[in-house]
Amino acid sequence: MKSVFVQKLILALAGVAGLFIGLSLLFNPIAFEASAGISLTQEPSLLSEIRGMGGVILLAGIIAIAGLLLPKMRWTALFITSFYLLGYGLARLVSVFLDGLPSQTLVMAMSFEIVIGIIGTAMIARTFRTQLGQVSPTL
Repeated sequence: MKSVFVQKLILALAGVAGLFIGLSLLFNPIAFEASAGISLTQEPSLLSEIRGMGGVILLAGIIAIAGLLLPKMRWTALFITSFYLLGYGLARLVSVFLDGLPSQTLVMAMSFEIVIGIIGTAMIARTFRTQLGQVSPTL
């Protein structure tokens, strides 16, 4: 029971964040990035990249919300959400080492992504271990 609550909490947090951030990047990237201390220009290629990233984040948020609302999709949504956030957070961590420390807003985003990604990944690993222990090989 506790496991299902944590799964739903992860999906709810990731879903709401994904919807908000995805929509903001897709439809108002300059203002959204400015809130994190990032200055964007009106350069079409740059905005295309940012909006593309916003679309991916929006879809990840939709998948998370779908997993929250549809029990049959929960496992798939947890898998996608956990690895997506962990990948995003670890990429930001690499950037800290290569480029230096970003704004406080981005450090908080990185922390959220890594923590939620690790918790979700640990739940996935625990489920795999439990399922593997219950499966008896047939010869």
